[in-house]
Amino acid sequence: MEKVAVFDLLHRMARNLRKDAIGLYLPNDFELRKCSQVRIVWPVEANGVFAQIPCAAIAKIMERYFYYPWIEEECIVRWMCSFDTTEQDVKEFAGFVAEAVK
Repeated sequence: MEKVAVFDLLHRMARNLRKDAIGLYLPNDFELRKCSQVRIVWPVEANGVFAQIPCAAIAKIMERYFYYPWIEEECIVRWMCSFDTTEQDVKEFAGFVAEAVK
């Protein structure tokens, strides 16, 4: 394997590890943990978080952040982290969600 290919592979792996770590940070954010209206429905294993939130909050949050409703009839949404998502991004998002679900 060429040096360039190895470097590219390592770079991609590092980016994936970073986004996975940030994905794990979201459900442990203090703002969301104290918010009884947000329920993490499945274990977080990578960069995606599946949460159940009040249906009325979905549109409010989507005005500012893009994400996918996952199981609409149960108000379950999928929030994703990217390789360039920062802890500050997560804190701001969690704070906004906490306000939107009140």
